[in-house]
Amino acid sequence: MTAGFYKKYFIILGLVLALIGVNRFSDNSISNLVYQILREPGIFFSRQFAKASGYGRGVFDLKNILGENRRLKDENAGLLGKLTNLSKLEKTNDLLREQLNIQPENERRLVLIKIINLTHNGAASAILVNKGAKDGIKKSMAIISGGNVLAGVVKEVFDNSARVILLDDPRSLVSVRVLGKNIVGGARGAAGRLGEVSLDLITNQENLAVDDLVTTSGFDNLPEGLLIGRVNRAELSGGNLFKAVEVKLFFEPFNHPELFVVDTLNE
Repeated sequence: MTAGFYKKYFIILGLVLALIGVNRFSDNSISNLVYQILREPGIFFSRQFAKASGYGRGVFDLKNILGENRRLKDENAGLLGKLTNLSKLEKTNDLLREQLNIQPENERRLVLIKIINLTHNGAASAILVNKGAKDGIKKSMAIISGGNVLAGVVKEVFDNSARVILLDDPRSLVSVRVLGKNIVGGARGAAGRLGEVSLDLITNQENLAVDDLVTTSGFDNLPEGLLIGRVNRAELSGGNLFKAVEVKLFFEPFNHPELFVVDTLNE
């Protein structure tokens, strides 16, 4: 063995003996120092491992939460769809129930229709509905809303649709009577007056007043007793035999997307 080897051997041995001696006379401070040196990295790595584990669990939980959130959203959308369909069914049932509860004794055939186009301006007032000749719709049939309120009369019929002239259209003329009074006249639409009709042939001697109820007379093809509206103006016409009478219509096309066709032509 070379002298260098013995030198290194004695140096290492000396260091070991020195450490043992110092440790013996220093209340294990060297052991504690070594323990602290080794302990701190262990704590550090343990904490990092715990954080990594927590992060992993957090990512896993987040995925579960996101998946559950998507599932709940899908279920909510499905319930909203069912609720919408249920609301439509309830609305249609309420409309049918309202109409059938006041159906006349001589039961008429009713066809439920929907408005697919509306013209409502000063020059014309008409609707296009989604039923036509294939559904038994005929010209001059009455169109009513729930509550036996007259909306208009069928003017043109196509295979799968029909055009209806509303009461306030200038081309419309319906025979009417004042409820509770022996007063009969014609309800005529006028250009530029939406939601109203004029009563023709009401003489100055007739006892007509504001708020009188106006219905169909049954003297034309329309059934008797359908509601038209209320008188909102009744004035004497100087030098004229007839009063100036205006009636506010009950039917409002924007509030009634669904209506009925009344088959009265075969009565």
